[in-house]
Amino acid sequence: MTTGATVLSPERQKLVKPTVFHSNATKPTDPRIPFAAILTIYAVLGCTWFGFNRNPLQILLTVTAGCLMDMAFHWLFRGRGLLVPLSAYITSLSIALLLNYSHNYYLLFLPVFFAIGSKYLFTFQARHIFNPSLFGVVAALVLGGGLFSPAPAYQWGGTVLVAAFIVTAAVCLSHPSWGADRFFSSVLFSADFASRLRHALSPAA
Repeated sequence: MTTGATVLSPERQKLVKPTVFHSNATKPTDPRIPFAAILTIYAVLGCTWFGFNRNPLQILLTVTAGCLMDMAFHWLFRGRGLLVPLSAYITSLSIALLLNYSHNYYLLFLPVFFAIGSKYLFTFQARHIFNPSLFGVVAALVLGGGLFSPAPAYQWGGTVLVAAFIVTAAVCLSHPSWGADRFFSSVLFSADFASRLRHALSPAA
């Protein structure tokens, strides 16, 4: 008795790969969620209150480009899987806050390409080696021919409001439930911020 179902050979089964949906973003304990929320609030406040020299369209284009690129690369190089690009969102938003590219909007795609591409090019045991945001920023500054510059110092503590926000964010991100690695990352973040704050508030020579 036959059921009419098609039976594929083992060789054929290897060629037919199902679409897999990959995401850790649905887990409430995912530490990337509060980190993404803090970055988003900081970007919104920067554009509306703190006076960052970036407009919302530049940030939106940067984030959109990074998320779409991460989804496309994941589909092509990671087994045709669908992806919620939360990591790419954080990476792209970080780049939008850390770099200046005032010449034209096309330049914003270069550091995004460096950052997202590094996740798939420089890997070890299926994990990326470099921090994507840092890689994108450094690559853009080194290879960009002077078209990119770091964000101005006032973004990191030129006012009391910015200083209070960043210190509060660092304290939140050092919650013990997120593990020792997150705690030390927050400590390093706070130390770097303190250095930038002292530089920003020091009188000009």
